[in-house]
Amino acid sequence: MGRIIGRRYRFVDDYKKTVYVGANGKPKQKIRYIGQWVCPQNEQGEFSRIVLMSRIAAGAALAAVIAALLAVPLPMDNRWYVPLTAAAFFPLIYAVMGVALMPNQAKPMERQRFHKSFERAKGAAIACLIVLGLAVIAAIVCWILVFCGVIVEIKAFTFRDGAYAFCMLLSAAANIALILENRKLKTELKENDAYKPE
Repeated sequence: MGRIIGRRYRFVDDYKKTVYVGANGKPKQKIRYIGQWVCPQNEQGEFSRIVLMSRIAAGAALAAVIAALLAVPLPMDNRWYVPLTAAAFFPLIYAVMGVALMPNQAKPMERQRFHKSFERAKGAAIACLIVLGLAVIAAIVCWILVFCGVIVEIKAFTFRDGAYAFCMLLSAAANIALILENRKLKTELKENDAYKPE
């Protein structure tokens, strides 16, 4: 696949650099894509729906985590699930970046563009589900210890605790929706000379 760790290209073998002399007589560089094209097989209407629903799902997942953190009652002593909940921001930001890079048209994409949009969004959603799961487990353990009298700083389960749990479920559902929408995308790899971008 020609993957490398780098900031400019993740698929370095998909690009060819040529040097030519410009109009001013100075050498210039031109980078040309020579890799395979990732071609969506979905019709434009279905493709547009996948992109739209993915963007809505990513936004809803992020908004739900923000709402969950705002719902946590004060003080936050011994609520160890709060840092884990906040950690979900990292994969969610990647998911938002991914859906933002999704093209609006069902046209062939460079492999790097496909990786940074659809693949990134799906992978980030999976990672977010793992983090949210850990946060929920931590919250359950916390409340078990509260009911057993081990933690005395937290007095009783309140409406805000219920709102936190609801928002976490909402975020998880949105992440699952994002993954399912991504799975609806059908793609096919074509050789470079099979498509010439306009």
